[in-house]
Amino acid sequence: NKLELFRKEIDILDENIVKLLAQRYNICKQVAIYKKSQKILKVLPLVMEDLKLLKLIYLQSYLED
Repeated sequence: NKLELFRKEIDILDENIVKLLAQRYNICKQVAIYKKSQKILKVLPLVMEDLKLLKLIYLQSYLED
């Protein structure tokens, strides 16, 4: 059944996304530890602007569907 194949593909993608997010989380923890040891701001203003831009891009693509 074609729908089941689509669902299986989505399940595989979801699994990969979760794995990548876990990896990203672990790296972010390492960055936080490093920043704390170096007395660096937790979130730099430029990073916040990048995050806002990514959020807008995501919302726009979501609304287009």
